[in-house]
Amino acid sequence: GHLEYDLELEPGADLGQVVISVEGAERLALDGQGSLLVHTPIGILRQSRPRSWYVGPEGERQPVDVHFRLLDESRYGFDLEGPPRPLALVVDPPIIWSTFLGGRWGGSVWESINDMEVLPNGDVLVVGETDASNFPTTPGAFDRTVEGLDAFVTRTSADGSSLVFSTVLGGIAGHSTSDSAAGLAVASDGSIIIAGRTGSTDFPVTPGALDTTLEGIDAFVTRLAPAGDQLIYSTYLGGSSLDDAFDVDVDPADRAVVVGRTISFDFPVSANAFDPTFNDVTGPFDGDGFVTYLSPNGDFVHYSSFLGGDGSDGAEAVVVDLAGTAVITGSAFSPDFPIRGLAFDSTHNGAFDAFLARVEPGLGTNALVLSTFYGGDNADQGRSIALGPDGSIVIAGQTASTDFPTTTNAYDRTFNGGLEDLFIVRFSGSGEVRLGATLIGGSGREETRGGLVVDSSNSPIFTGYTTSADFPTTPGSFASAYLGNYVDRVIIRLTPAFDRLLYSSYLLGGDSGEYVLGLDVDPVGVATIAGRVGTNGGFPVTEGAWDTTFNGPIWDGFITRLALGPVLLFNGQPSGGSSVHFVLENAFPGEYGNEAQVLLSCSGTSGIPLPGGLELPLTFDFCTAWSLAVAPALRATIDNAGTAKTPTITFPSNIPVGLTIHAAAVTWDPTIPRLVSVTCPLSVTAE
Repeated sequence: GHLEYDLELEPGADLGQVVISVEGAERLALDGQGSLLVHTPIGILRQSRPRSWYVGPEGERQPVDVHFRLLDESRYGFDLEGPPRPLALVVDPPIIWSTFLGGRWGGSVWESINDMEVLPNGDVLVVGETDASNFPTTPGAFDRTVEGLDAFVTRTSADGSSLVFSTVLGGIAGHSTSDSAAGLAVASDGSIIIAGRTGSTDFPVTPGALDTTLEGIDAFVTRLAPAGDQLIYSTYLGGSSLDDAFDVDVDPADRAVVVGRTISFDFPVSANAFDPTFNDVTGPFDGDGFVTYLSPNGDFVHYSSFLGGDGSDGAEAVVVDLAGTAVITGSAFSPDFPIRGLAFDSTHNGAFDAFLARVEPGLGTNALVLSTFYGGDNADQGRSIALGPDGSIVIAGQTASTDFPTTTNAYDRTFNGGLEDLFIVRFSGSGEVRLGATLIGGSGREETRGGLVVDSSNSPIFTGYTTSADFPTTPGSFASAYLGNYVDRVIIRLTPAFDRLLYSSYLLGGDSGEYVLGLDVDPVGVATIAGRVGTNGGFPVTEGAWDTTFNGPIWDGFITRLALGPVLLFNGQPSGGSSVHFVLENAFPGEYGNEAQVLLSCSGTSGIPLPGGLELPLTFDFCTAWSLAVAPALRATIDNAGTAKTPTITFPSNIPVGLTIHAAAVTWDPTIPRLVSVTCPLSVTAE
């Protein structure tokens, strides 16, 4: 549903000479936002106003305004604001959509989206925190008034243009007026479960809830109606000191499963807990992890236990399997952190270790069925967790260990320098067997704070952020160059075996830091990410999105939707008797086993004789006829790794100098040229 192309102009090239012709259009038009509207017999194709920039001497991006310019009913070009500069220019009709989410006045003005989920209809649900007195809320929402730093819950439309509902959630009095939502889960009835932290004595709790009185700073768990207009239940969760919920999921019995960190010796644990006693004795501000199963009505603890040793430990992420087992990751500073079952590593390795734990509440005091360290000689932190379609367990995090344990077939087995690298590890469903582990990073610093999914082909997709100019990217990715900011966002997709990058890209940040804190991916490879951004200089937002203006001055929330591929690559030079072969990579599971056909665009001249006795059409037209004529050479079946190679194509001997062949798109049905979103990084020119 999205046409993507870039125009890349050499220094001194004249953008005004670029003309694009649209075949099959009834007419072209521009709307009030500068978007190009292509009217066709079956509907309107919209291209938002291009996002464009000059490329400076050091690769830096200098934004510039470019507008569509209509030439006639079927052709358009571009107008460049201001005098041209002697720099390379890129014109990029933008990503699917991207929006800010925040308010403008009140407090320091801080927004952060901390977790998100894409709903079945494509709407996006996000939670986070705000101190903006005019944070956008909707009529009928549960609470529309921000006091101090409040949590929020917002649902956007699937196209990012409007808010379905938006509500804040918090209080105004107590030890602290800080209320923050960290985790999000959606129950089978569509209700929304939020977990986080509050210091408000008047945080909205419901009659009959587990705990209606604040002590210290507590975790909270709130179940919100699907329309965001009322509370189903809301409760404090904690003891007399500091308690913080980091993540939440829902089990098959409709119970909220919450994990986090506590320094309360009287945190509510159940009588049959596998560890009923607070363990930390090293200092008042360290703590134990915890795991709590809350009843469907939020009125009692079904099962709850500490999880830790005598140092600082925290449970940072949880996913619940179909049997109701909580699978947890986090970081453990304690050498005596409880190790159970056939652990991969029973020895604490130094500083923090990542850990994996499986908790089956029906086993009572024996509920901790497996627990293992995972790490090297320095700090390792498990930050996010997901289950594969085969039941395997995938953990993503960050490491400072030069001896971090990887597997022999790993994409990257060597620590890359700087402060930290990203890591990703796959265990069997029981957690007893390590199936794969790799590092990913550059010479700077990489971190991740959430955002991991495993698609139906068992490929992990996860996010992070980096200060590395040499972070590994794949050809055809959204952005392959570091912008030189404090931190840039990255998104990565690996093969199921962790031996190769299917997709890796920077995500075109602004002129300050950006942090990705949430990710979801649909079955056809469209990713939605969310988090917070420092300033808006160069940050990509799209015309027609809900909010295209940075609200600042410190942090603004953002939501961005983009396609991850597939990527079409080819090599060779189209000269007399030369050959070129095509490789389609990063296909998604729905495309496996299907026959793909390459469609080409060509420029430089016209009337070129081609294989099959045809002539090359006019400049910029698709060479569809040629593609069909040489179908055996330009078709291939996508294998189960998402890769296909076509046979070699040999060009005739009389191809002239200057002909450029561009890989334009791919279709799965040669009789119906339904183009998929394909990034085409290369073009080759006869010399």
